[in-house]
Amino acid sequence: MTFSLRNREIHGEMHSLNEKASPKYFDTVYISSQLGHQSMYQFSSTEQASPTCEPYPYFHDEVMEDGVQKFTWSEFCTILDQISWEALSVFPDYKLGGSYVEDRKLTSVLFGKDNGDMNLSYKHIKLILQHVQCRQATSNDSHGAEVSAMLRVIPADMDPNLARTLTGLSGLVFNAEGRWNPSSGKLCMLGCRPGDDSELKRCTLRISLYFPRALSIKQRSLVFGSISNIRDGVSSNYHLLFDLVIQPSYLRNPFYSYNTRYLSYSYSKLSLASSFKKRAQRFTTLSHSPSRYPALKGAESRAQLDSLSYELLVDGCIAPDQLPDGLGTRISIRMEVLSLGPLIGHFHDDGSREVAVNTTANVTFTNRQLLNVSTHLIFRELKEETREFTMISYRNISQVFLEGIYDPVIGETHLIGCRKVAIGGTGVERGLDCLIEVEIQYPSENMEHTKITITSQRGRDDPLHFGPVSLLTDKTPCQDHSLYRMGQDEPLYFGPVSLPHYQNHTLIVAYRRTFEGILRILLLSGVIALTWIQLHYMKKQTNVIPYVSLVMLALQVLGYSLPLLSGAEILFISSSYDHDWFGLLPKVLNYAGRFLVLVSLLLTSRIFLMVYKYQNKPLCTSKMKHLWVPHNKLVLLSTSAVHTSVLIWLSVYGHRDMLFHPENGSYKTGAIHMQQSWMILKDFAGVVQDFFLVPQIISNFLLQTNVKSLHKAHYIGLTLIRLVLHLYGYISDPFLDSKFQDSEFVSPESTSEFRKSAVVIMIVVLAVIVHIQQNWKKLSQWLELRKLSDKLDEEV
Repeated sequence: MTFSLRNREIHGEMHSLNEKASPKYFDTVYISSQLGHQSMYQFSSTEQASPTCEPYPYFHDEVMEDGVQKFTWSEFCTILDQISWEALSVFPDYKLGGSYVEDRKLTSVLFGKDNGDMNLSYKHIKLILQHVQCRQATSNDSHGAEVSAMLRVIPADMDPNLARTLTGLSGLVFNAEGRWNPSSGKLCMLGCRPGDDSELKRCTLRISLYFPRALSIKQRSLVFGSISNIRDGVSSNYHLLFDLVIQPSYLRNPFYSYNTRYLSYSYSKLSLASSFKKRAQRFTTLSHSPSRYPALKGAESRAQLDSLSYELLVDGCIAPDQLPDGLGTRISIRMEVLSLGPLIGHFHDDGSREVAVNTTANVTFTNRQLLNVSTHLIFRELKEETREFTMISYRNISQVFLEGIYDPVIGETHLIGCRKVAIGGTGVERGLDCLIEVEIQYPSENMEHTKITITSQRGRDDPLHFGPVSLLTDKTPCQDHSLYRMGQDEPLYFGPVSLPHYQNHTLIVAYRRTFEGILRILLLSGVIALTWIQLHYMKKQTNVIPYVSLVMLALQVLGYSLPLLSGAEILFISSSYDHDWFGLLPKVLNYAGRFLVLVSLLLTSRIFLMVYKYQNKPLCTSKMKHLWVPHNKLVLLSTSAVHTSVLIWLSVYGHRDMLFHPENGSYKTGAIHMQQSWMILKDFAGVVQDFFLVPQIISNFLLQTNVKSLHKAHYIGLTLIRLVLHLYGYISDPFLDSKFQDSEFVSPESTSEFRKSAVVIMIVVLAVIVHIQQNWKKLSQWLELRKLSDKLDEEV
C-alpha cells in the first residue's frame, strides 16, 4: 500500500461478538495508527508549499545575522535524521510581544481558530519529528531534497525516545511534506491534521525550518523554525517558533556529525566581558602566584583545548541551605563549555578525527594567555520517579547562555549571560535578557572550592531584575553523601557539591589526603609531647595536681574518644571525601593517626586519674579540704553555660539560614532536621575543643589561687595547635563559608569572617587569661614594685 500526505494514517475498529449482557462483552475499540518508517510513500507536488516560505518571512533578522547552512541533499537528509531524535522546544514570537500567558494563540496557529477543548501551553509542550523520509528531489532542482514526516506534540517532560514509539493519532499529530531548497538552505512543508472532520483535515499549516550556520550567545540552536496557519480568513501574522537548544555535551556525541563538520561560534560580547573583568580585578598577583589553575599544557593545541574545556565543567548539587523554600534537596547546577578559543564541541583524536571548521591545526597557544570561552549554565532537579534531571527555575533563573574570557593565570572566568524571557523590556535581544554578568572563580589544583556569582545589571524596579546569586561548590563529584540513613530509601544530599573535572583530580586528592594524614600525625605527636610534659611536670610538682580541672580533662578524654568510637575524622574534617581508590598510604596514615589518638587518650586518662586520686585523698583539716578540692560540679555547670552560650551564638550567626521549617512535601523533613542537628553537634564539638581552657579558668577563679597547675608549654602548645587547625581550615577553604544568601538580607562573607576571627581571638584570650591567673602573684608584686618606684621618684 502506498501512502501520501493526505492519506498516511490507518483506521480500524474492534467489536465484541458477545451479547451486551455477557461479562465478556466490551465496547467498540477504535484503532488509529500511521505508516511505518519502511512503508511506501508517494510524494505529491510541493509547488504550492514552496512559494509560501519564500523568502524568510518570520526570521529574516536571524538569517541575516547568523547565516544559513547549505548542504548537499544527502548531507541534509543525514542531519535531519539525527535531529529527529531530539525534542524541539516551542516558544511564542518575541517580535510581537509574545507571552506565555497568550496560550490561546497556540491553538489558533495549529487549528486556525481557538479550540476550547485543547488546553495547550508553551511551557508544557514540545515537538518531535517521526518517520522522517528524505530523498533526493526528482523534479526541478535535483540538488534539493523531498521530505515527509509526522509532527507530534508531546508533553515537555516526556522522554523523546518514548515519544518516538507512539503511533496513535489521538492528540496533536500533523502530517507534513515539503522540499528543502539548497540555494536558500530552508525546508518548507505543508502540514495536515489527520482525522475525519473535513475542516481539520485541510492542510492549513505552514512549516519552515533552517539550520543556522553559526552559534552565538543569542543563537544556540541547531535548528530554528516556525509554524503558522494559512487558512483563509485567519490572520497568519502570529506564529509559533521552535528550536533545538543544544547542550554542549550534545556536541561530544560522535553520532552527530553535524557538530564538528559545519558549526562555528561567533563571539559578540567579548568587549563587555573584558570591561567586566577589569571592574572585577582584584589584587591577586601575590595570592595567585604560587597557585596553578586549569590551563593548556602544551602539546597539540586542539587536543589541549578539548581537555581544558572538560576541566572547566562544573556539575553538582546545591546544598539545602542554599535553596529557597519550596524547592527540594536535589537541585543541581551544571555549566558546560560550548567553545574554547577556536574549538567548538569535541576534538576526536582518532584516525578519522573531525574538527570544527573554525579550528586550525596551525594555531598555537600558551598556558598564560586569555582564552575566549562560551558556556551553557542550567539548573536542574532530580525527579525521584524517573531518576532523571529536568530543568527548573532557581531564583528566577533556569538556563543562561554565556560567553566571555577565561584567565588561566588567576583561574577566573568573566562572562556575559543571556536568558530567555517571556516579556519585553530594555536590553532584550531576540527574546533574551542579556544584561547578566557571571563570574566563576576556579580553585587551584591543590584547593577545592569554586565560587559562582550571577548578578543582574538591571535596576531593582525592572521586572526582569533578579537578586544576586552566589554559590560555593567544591570539586568532589555530585553524588549521594548521606549523613544518616535513618531507615529511609533515599539518602540525604549534603552539599554544596560540585565538580570542575580536573584530569588529575584523583591524583591531587590522593596527595592532599596524604598531606592531611601527615599533618594529623605531626599535630597528634605534638599533643602527645605536650601531654607528656604536663604529666612529667605534675610528677615533679605534686602540690599542683589537685588544682588541675577535672572537667577540662574529662572533656579532653571525651574529645579523643569520639573519633575512635564513631570512626569520624581526627582533628579536622578532610576537604575531600574518602574513597578506597585514594591509595594505601593515606589509609596507613589514617590508622597511624588513630593509634596516636589512642596514645593521647591513655596519657590524658592517666592525668585524670592522678588528679581524681589527689582531690579525693583524705585530708587532715577541713580548711585544707576546702582549698584542695575544687567545686567540680559548679565548674561543670559554669562550663556548660559558657559552651551553650557560644553554641547559640554560632548557630545564629553561622547557620541562620539552616534554621527553617520545611514545608510538607518540599523536603524530607526528618532528614533535614537531622542535618541541622548534626551541624549544631559538630559546632558544639568544635567549641569544646577550641575552648578547652574554660574549665581551668573557672576553677582558678573559684579557688582564688595562683598555683601554676598547668605547665606553660602545655596550654600554650595546645592553643597553638588549635590555631594551626583554624589556619589550615582557612587556607583549604578560602571562601570561608558555604552559606550564601541574597545580599539584600545578609552579607555572608563578612558574617562568616567575623565569626571565624572571633573564635580565633577568643582562643588566644583564654590562653592569656590562664597565663595571667597562674602568674598573678609575680604580676602583682611587679605592680607593687612599680608603684613604689614611682612613689620614690616623686619624693626625690
